[in-house]
Amino acid sequence: MFRRTFSLFWLLTAGFVLATGGARAQDATPPPDPIFPFPLYHDRPETGGLYLTGSYVMFRETNPLKHQAIAFRGFFDTDGSATGRVGRFVGSHTPALFADDAGGPDSYQPGFKISGGWRFEGGLTVELSWMQLMKAQYGAAASLVPRNFNSRQDLADSFLTAPVYNFPPDYSGPEVKTAALGRPLLTVNQGYGIWNAAEVMSIDFIQRYQQFGLTGRIPIYETDCCRSYGLVGFRFAWIWERFRWRTQDAGFTTSSPLDPTVNIDPITGEIFRSLPLTTNVTLIPDLDPRNAAIYTNIVSNRMYGPTIGCGNEWYLGHGFALGCDLGAALFMDIVKERANYELSDKEIPPHAKRALTVYKVVPELTAAFNVFWYPIEGVQVQVGWDMMAFFNTVGAPEPVSFNWGAMDPDWRSTFRWFDGFHAGIGFIF
Repeated sequence: MFRRTFSLFWLLTAGFVLATGGARAQDATPPPDPIFPFPLYHDRPETGGLYLTGSYVMFRETNPLKHQAIAFRGFFDTDGSATGRVGRFVGSHTPALFADDAGGPDSYQPGFKISGGWRFEGGLTVELSWMQLMKAQYGAAASLVPRNFNSRQDLADSFLTAPVYNFPPDYSGPEVKTAALGRPLLTVNQGYGIWNAAEVMSIDFIQRYQQFGLTGRIPIYETDCCRSYGLVGFRFAWIWERFRWRTQDAGFTTSSPLDPTVNIDPITGEIFRSLPLTTNVTLIPDLDPRNAAIYTNIVSNRMYGPTIGCGNEWYLGHGFALGCDLGAALFMDIVKERANYELSDKEIPPHAKRALTVYKVVPELTAAFNVFWYPIEGVQVQVGWDMMAFFNTVGAPEPVSFNWGAMDPDWRSTFRWFDGFHAGIGFIF
């Protein structure tokens, strides 16, 4: 009996020693391969830490330009000496340039987004972010060459005219408007104004966007495969747009007085003047910057306000997760509205300016859908789709005011939609 008890005691003792030794050996086992020599993560992630992210973004933005007619084919006979009737329009009056010719199609604006934050013990995070989009630029032009060279028999449609009025003599244009044989010969009195009987008109439209944000993420509910959180913060968003219209009224100077020939169009009966087929007059191109005019319309929406939202993430396994964030904001929009007429040489007066500052309340809705991948501890790869909708911002859908002396562009409330994609990587330290 004693021998059985003694043998059982030593058997249990040997088993305990082996078990203890095995446990210690297991504790001393080095971490599995591979080991990455990065200063990422740590053995107590619940205590929090620093994280940084960088993303490439591409967004498409609403273009507010509408179908405003700017230039027409033909010209106004301002003194009646070309047609016998003061103010008569010579030409087909076919629209040659619209504002929304610089309206798209909408293109994606590339950019970047960088952010950094701190995760506190308990799961609360505070993040500072900056997103910048490169400018989107659109353009269009009309010249003295219409489609299919259809300039009419009198070549009147080779001129471009816009209905700008109430401008000073400094914008009268060149002394002689044309030097083409058979083309109506116009002097400064017959085609008065840079925008009357011009050769080239071009427009371009530029959009820029950037934002800064400070966001706090508050844990609400969490399990092994799902977590929900609330979002609260403050954001600055800036939408900047510029419409520019340039008119070139190419002119000529003469070596001696001109002796034009009076002609009558056999089809329309219109009277016009042209250079004779043989002339000893020398016409010298005149590219004086005083014969080119520029109109600009700038709208700047600077928005400041609080944000609120919520989000959820679902872990799918094998290092992959899905996420969805929904948010809203209420901005105070400080809108700078600027319009300006000036000569190509901006140092030469006079200028016509109109500047306003208005204040708007702009609500916004946002959404983001993401796919996450965690290839190793401390590294997060993210791709997704984003949406932003701004209500009650200000734009200039019909940007041109033709009254030089009392400009009043059509600045109005505009809905804006942004949508795009992002792809980035984050590091947790």
